[in-house]
Amino acid sequence: MKTILTAIGTQGDIEPFLAVGKILKEKGHQVICAFSEQFRELTESNEL
Repeated sequence: MKTILTAIGTQGDIEPFLAVGKILKEKGHQVICAFSEQFRELTESNEL
């Protein structure tokens, strides 16, 4: 399944989406994150 995760707000608002994304990716799903540019490094460090 392909999933797009999107959220706006602070890092605390983004982190739950990263956790869900990691679980989905581990289960073989394709995950695309559409967050603010300021969270690029955080998203990439979570391998998403």
